[in-house]
This record gives sequence, structure tokens and C-alpha cells, in this order.
Amino acid sequence: MSAFEGPSTHTLSLLSISEVFVYSIPKLQTSSGHRAESWGLESPALTGHMKVLEVGPKLIVQLFSTKPKEGVSGATDDVLFAEAPIDLKSNPASIMESFSVPVIDSSRYFAIRCEDPKTGRHVWLGVGFRDRSDATDYKSVLQDYKRGVEREREAEARKTAGIGEGEGVGDLLGDMSLKEGEKICIKIGGVEGGRRKKKNAEGGEGGGINKTGGFGLLRPPPKAGEIVGAKVGEGEKEKGEGEGGEEDDEDWGDFEGF
Repeated sequence: MSAFEGPSTHTLSLLSISEVFVYSIPKLQTSSGHRAESWGLESPALTGHMKVLEVGPKLIVQLFSTKPKEGVSGATDDVLFAEAPIDLKSNPASIMESFSVPVIDSSRYFAIRCEDPKTGRHVWLGVGFRDRSDATDYKSVLQDYKRGVEREREAEARKTAGIGEGEGVGDLLGDMSLKEGEKICIKIGGVEGGRRKKKNAEGGEGGGINKTGGFGLLRPPPKAGEIVGAKVGEGEKEKGEGEGGEEDDEDWGDFEGF
């Protein structure tokens, strides 16, 4: 139970870490942030455990020490050492860094703002974790709480602006669909009137038949043993016939053995 709990406050346990080191830390001297190396890490003020609770609109980080349990050998009792309330909901201007902040020289150490619920006095303490996974779990709980508060603020802002759940900016702009008889004209380079410009038979624009009777494609390769002649004029022999034919046979004679 937390001293920050009211008689009818809903409490939910979010995290329990079995080992945590607590340090008395100096006041922050620079705006760059806290440095764990200046805390005397070899000599913590307390080695205990931590619990994080959700108490109404707040997160409560609790630090516990232990003492031997009277009458039971080897048993211990938890003793509350300090509590650090984190409240981002009561004041919209509140930020997480006002309550818990990571150090600048390690991912396993944090400075947290602890408060006495009776007097309201507060002090910053350093906390550290032996396992990096424990530090990650602690950081994740704080991030989840922060995101939850941000979602609530966004929902409240949408409600104030008159935007219902599931609505967006488009709902505020009204119906932007085309009415009957309305058209949209789009001009794209090389396209006119919704169709591409046709090439003429001379090889201009369009996809018509060219002079050779094809559709702009290359001729297929000649079949084996076929010689494609080229017409050089009416009444002339095709290449490879007549006198030129004997020379061709001589040229290819060396390859007849293959």
C-alpha cells in the first residue's frame, strides 16, 4: 500500500524488481544531466527492491529495504524506504523528466524525485539496476504511462474540437466527392484526350504498320542454310547467284569438313 493512496483509489501493480541500488546524489550542477560516475557506485546507501504501482492517475515508484522478521528465522519484512510519485495527468504542462530522468553516462541508472506525502518535501535519489533487462523494464513502464496520458490528452482535444471518435480532418472538410456532371481533367506528357498519340506509317508517332509490313519489330533471323537476298534493282541477280556464286563456294570450301 502507498501513502499516496486514497480510501477508494484503484491500485494496480505494474512492476516488481528484486534488486535495486539506491544512492544519495549531489545536486545537479549542469544542464547536461546527471552522471552516475559521480555517485560512488561502489557504496550504495541501500540495496533493496522496487515496486511500481498505478494509483489512480499517478505512477508510484516504491523503494524498499528489508529487516529480519521477528520470531521467524531467516524471514524478512519489507520496509518502505522512499516513494516517488509521477503525475502527468493533473497538470498538462508536466513532463516525465520532472520526476524520473536517465543519467547521461549509463543506461542502467536513473535519478528519481522522491517525496514525503506528509510534508510534501522532496529529494532526488539515484537508482541503479544490476541487470540491464530490469532497467529496460523500468523505462518501458514509464513510457507506457506517458503514452497513455498523451492519448487521453489527444482524445480530449478532439472532443473539444468537435471531432468524434474515428473521425479525421476529412470529416471537417465535408463531402468532397464529384457531383453529377462534374469531371476531373488530368494532363500527362505524351497523353492527350485519354489516349496516346498514334505514330504514322513513316515511323512518327503511333504504333502503325511500317513500310516493311511489320509492326516496328526486327526481322526474325534467317533459317539454317537460307541466304536472304537484297534487291538491288529490277533485272539484276540476287547476291550469291551467277558469277558471285562460285566465289562464295570457294570461300566456304575450307569449312566443308565440319
